[in-house]
Amino acid sequence: MLAVDSFTPENTSNLLKRVCDRVGFDPVEAALLRHQTNAVYRLASDPAIIKIARPDYSIEEIQRTVDLTRWLTRMGFPTLPLMDIEQPIIIDGHAVTIWPYLPQSRPIGTHELADPLLALHGLQSPPIALEPFDAVAAIRYSLEAETLLAPEDHEFLSGRCNDLEVDLESVHFSTTPRLIHGDPQHGNALIGKSGIVLCDWDSIALGYPEWDLITIEIHSRRFSHPEQDYREFCRIYGRDIRDFDGYPVLRDLRELRMITTNARKSPPGSRSAHEVQERVAQLRRGEGDAAWSIL
Repeated sequence: MLAVDSFTPENTSNLLKRVCDRVGFDPVEAALLRHQTNAVYRLASDPAIIKIARPDYSIEEIQRTVDLTRWLTRMGFPTLPLMDIEQPIIIDGHAVTIWPYLPQSRPIGTHELADPLLALHGLQSPPIALEPFDAVAAIRYSLEAETLLAPEDHEFLSGRCNDLEVDLESVHFSTTPRLIHGDPQHGNALIGKSGIVLCDWDSIALGYPEWDLITIEIHSRRFSHPEQDYREFCRIYGRDIRDFDGYPVLRDLRELRMITTNARKSPPGSRSAHEVQERVAQLRRGEGDAAWSIL
């Protein structure tokens, strides 16, 4: 099994070939789409996407994603289904999943995420054991594992996490915990034959819908999506998270999690590492609305 620091495109391309050999696909000229949370390849000869999980994702976590996706599909929820192959596929301890490729003709607007997200928050709890959403624990896990940040930046982010954990105790949520996506955003949705479908369920959890709503708001603001489009999202969903008393705390925690997660995953010297370091510098300068580059 590859270690975290050897989870590189050169090594995952070899894993891709072995996956294709096992299921009868052709890996020639496969395109690498992403190499952050997962190694994501699009095959040239078959309409398929192959996702190879990072070494710090357990087989049990990917099995949960598979089971949850199949349950959502049975429920008729608008999700990208898995391909009809026994999954996950295990190659040298790495969990691999295979999905249909949906060609995309245009970017997805923020407002198009409202209906599927509202439907998700209205679902019953699935017959699958899910972890409770815990932003603080996720931040601390990433801080413990990262090797990118300067010591003073690491200490700054750790102290900020401690302060926000205290602030979170005073936040009063409006609903009981329920099924949430965990990372709903433009890059985790696709245009399907019948409309928008959600995908990338690796962060699914039981939690408060406010965590999903704050993620939408941050992605819209930080990645320069039109403000009018975000206001339309709020109209369709029926709520603007910026009106929530706990908005500043949830915003700061979610942004801190985005920074620390990418610090853990970004190789030193990479474009993503530079972006993480710039985000930390902005945070230290108090630039709360500075634009970020997508990773």
